[in-house]
Amino acid sequence: MKYMIIGGGCAGIEAAREIRRRDSEVKIIIIDDSGDSFIFRPALKEYLMGAIRKEELRGLPAGFFIDKRIEFLKGTVTSLDADKTLITVKENGKDTVKNYDKLLLAHGGRPNLPPYLGDRDLKNVFQFKSLGDAESIKSHLKTSKGRCMVIGGGVLGVETAELLSRMDHNVTLLSRSENLVFRGIPKRLRQRVRNLFEKNGVAILMCKMVTDIEISGDRLTGLVLDDGNLLEMDMLIACTGISPNLNLAAEAGLEISKGIHVDRTMRTSRENVFAAGDCVVLDWSSRKILRLWEPSRRMGRIAGANMTGANEVFDPYPSFYHTYLFDVPLGFFGDFDTPGEDYDRVTRKTDDGYRELVIKNNRLVGASFMGGRPSPPPFLHLMKSGKKIRGGFRQLLDDDFDIERLWYQ
Repeated sequence: MKYMIIGGGCAGIEAAREIRRRDSEVKIIIIDDSGDSFIFRPALKEYLMGAIRKEELRGLPAGFFIDKRIEFLKGTVTSLDADKTLITVKENGKDTVKNYDKLLLAHGGRPNLPPYLGDRDLKNVFQFKSLGDAESIKSHLKTSKGRCMVIGGGVLGVETAELLSRMDHNVTLLSRSENLVFRGIPKRLRQRVRNLFEKNGVAILMCKMVTDIEISGDRLTGLVLDDGNLLEMDMLIACTGISPNLNLAAEAGLEISKGIHVDRTMRTSRENVFAAGDCVVLDWSSRKILRLWEPSRRMGRIAGANMTGANEVFDPYPSFYHTYLFDVPLGFFGDFDTPGEDYDRVTRKTDDGYRELVIKNNRLVGASFMGGRPSPPPFLHLMKSGKKIRGGFRQLLDDDFDIERLWYQ
């Protein structure tokens, strides 16, 4: 039996690990064309600011592929014939046709660039998804003293703006939406996030559209907004989402839309082809797209298990996001943004914190936190188990509540 995995990110690696755990004899091959496939990407921020060394970014122990007897090919898969179970791999300029028994598509997506930039090769315009991106930004910042412009108010944009500010750079964050971090963020919490950034010197411009750009030579020097204002800059980092890699899936006739369609077992519309991570869409779920590290890793594990004959299902609930912005914890859990009359919201606001619980049918289904102790594992345990707690959920909002006791109820 030969298992082929296209993509060496967290979903692909987790799938390979699970396949080997279940079967010590099968052949496992990972194909990836990047030089940082095994980098723990959430730590790129710490690397950029000098908090950790490049060696500490490695997400796998030394000798992992040898110990697990997993073959790694550095190359690009250029075609997929699902009928004949064949792929074509370009290695060192040569095309090689390889067969598979089970295939996993875990090749993620490519970062988007704002359309007003076109396909210009501008030396001070960057993206921030890979180690190569971090190296390029790091090199530029050594000589850059001007304003840093971050485009995009989602998770990556907010974290990048915070990082640059902590590195003592002058930062402007431009967001097309009033939402910051996530869609559906509670309005009061959104305003607190904005206030936190402005307190730390980051200018935030919301609901602004770029109508024109100014270029000098091979450098972007300014953005013209729809209100006529010109934003001058020394560098721009685009954090405007990703587009899933769909070429191979389309060529193979797999069902696709905003991603590769998979069922709850991570199987595509072809019996022996699976998909996981940033390239998939969960059309059966209320959260159809989960392009975050933690759910991608779980998808990979489920895919790997089912490629070996198991019948496990991926449960997108409860997903979570937890970070620190200017040393203030921020967390979102489960269905924190779910509207509707069936959902009750319990809120606690203080000068230095905001906490909101979402409850349905006397069960905790979501939460938002800023300040205090978000503590993801106990909350996720409570949401997933559906357990109630003695004294009611409201006490979860109290500073002195013993969160660790949730494990034992």
